[in-house]
Amino acid sequence: MHVRKFEGDTLDECLKTIKRELGPDAIIIKTETHSGLKGAFKKKRVEITAAISEKTYGKKASVDRVLNDEQKETFYKSPASYISNMIDRSSDNNKTEASLKSGYGQLGLNRAVNSSKNLGDKIKTGLDDFLNLGTKPNQRPAYENRPSVTSERYAEIQDDVEEFEQVATTPYQVRDERSKIKEEEVLASKTRIEELERKVFELSKKLEKLDKKDPIGLEQLRASLRTLDIDEAYIQKLVRKSIFELKDDEIENPDMVHDFALREMLSEIKTEMPLFSKTDNDKQPVLTVLLSETTSGQTSMMYKIASMKQDMTIIQYAPNATSKINNLFTESTLGIAILRTDQLAQTAAEIRKSMELGKSVLLDYRCAHEEINETKKLLEGLRRAFSRVEVLICLSALHSELYNKKLVHRYASLSNGMVVNFLDMCMNFGGIFNLATQTPKVPFKLFGTGDVVPEDIESATPERLLAGIFSLK
Repeated sequence: MHVRKFEGDTLDECLKTIKRELGPDAIIIKTETHSGLKGAFKKKRVEITAAISEKTYGKKASVDRVLNDEQKETFYKSPASYISNMIDRSSDNNKTEASLKSGYGQLGLNRAVNSSKNLGDKIKTGLDDFLNLGTKPNQRPAYENRPSVTSERYAEIQDDVEEFEQVATTPYQVRDERSKIKEEEVLASKTRIEELERKVFELSKKLEKLDKKDPIGLEQLRASLRTLDIDEAYIQKLVRKSIFELKDDEIENPDMVHDFALREMLSEIKTEMPLFSKTDNDKQPVLTVLLSETTSGQTSMMYKIASMKQDMTIIQYAPNATSKINNLFTESTLGIAILRTDQLAQTAAEIRKSMELGKSVLLDYRCAHEEINETKKLLEGLRRAFSRVEVLICLSALHSELYNKKLVHRYASLSNGMVVNFLDMCMNFGGIFNLATQTPKVPFKLFGTGDVVPEDIESATPERLLAGIFSLK
C-alpha cells in the first residue's frame, strides 16, 4: 500500500493533486483542517491522507514515464473514468510481446497509429491522436459509454469527507459506517411509530373516561356547586383533586366527597385581622383607608369601627363631591367626631396631627369621580408620609359579582385587603367565594352583617362565608 499526505488551501485543490499524483483509484483515508495561530498568522490548510495499492500505482507510474509535463496536465484534467480506463489499457498492452522490446515499444500512449483511407495518408502519432483513436467526429469513445463505477465512488468519498470528520481506513469500514447510519434511521422510525401508538392508546383511554359516567359523589358535588354559581374552573380543579386523593369507594359516597370539598374550599379563603386591631408594645397609630367607588356601606362600617376602637379619628375626604355626607344623629349618639375635608394638604395635616397624639385614623375615601392614577398618587403619597398605612377595599354583597370583581382587580395592587358589607342580605355567596379564589393576594379583613351600629360587624372567617354558601348554621 502506497500512502501519502497532501496539503492545500482548499479541499478541491488537494483532490486535484491526489488525482494527478496517485490517480483516480486513490482511497481517502483521513482529512484534517488546520487553522492558523488564533486564525490570524497562518492561513487555513487542508490535509488529506490518501493511499493506493502498489499494483495500481505501478500501472499509473508506467504511464507517467512516457508523458511530458504538458501531456500530464492535459491527461489528468480528463474525467476519472477516462483516466482509469486508459491506464488499464496501457497495462494490458505492456503484457504483449512488443512491450518486451527495448525503449518504450508499443505502449498505448506512444504507439503510432497507421493511416487509412478514412484518416488520410499521413501517419498520425502523439497523445492527441491516441486519445481520439477509434472515434469519429461528434462521436464519444466507446469506453465512455461504459458504467463508471470509479467516478461514482469518488463522488461518494467527497460527500463522506464533508459529512464525517474522519473517514474509515478501508472502503469496507465506510460501508459499515453507512450501514450503521441506516440502522439508526430505522431504529428512530420504529421509536416514532411506538410513540404514536402510545399516544393513540392514551387518547383511547381518555375517550373511555369521557364516555364513562362519573361516580355519584362527584356528580352531586358538581351539580350543587354549579347551582351556587361557583366558578367552573374551580369546580373542575376540585373534581380532579377529589379523584386523585379519594379512593374509589369514597368517591361513590356523596357525604365523603362533600366533606372533602368543604375542607378544600376552607383552605382557598384567605383572611387576616385588620392592622388597627393588632396590639404591640409601642402602640403605634395606624392609618386605615376605606376605599370604594359607589355606595357600599362604607360609612356605616366606618362608624362601627370607630365605636369599637377608642381614640380613633375619622376623616371623610371627598375632593369632588357636590354634597358632603352628614349623619349628625349617629355622630352625636355615639360621640364620634368626624372631620370632613376636600383638599389633600388639609387631609394630610389632620392625619399627622392625630397620629402625633397617638390616635389611629380612619380615612373615608370615595374615588367615584377620580381616575385610577389620581387614586394611586394619593395612596402612594400617604404611604411615603406615614409608616403604618392599610388600604381596604369596601365591597357590598348586594352588588353583582361582575362589579365587585372589576373593583377588586382595579385596586388589588394598591390595597391590603377587602371588607364585605351587607353579608346578611347576600343572595349569591358563590360570587364572594370566587373573589377569594381569583384574588388570593387580597385577603378578607372584615364582614359587615347589617346596618346596626355597633353590633353588626365581625372578623372575616372562612367558616362564615361557607356557612352562607351551603346555608349552614
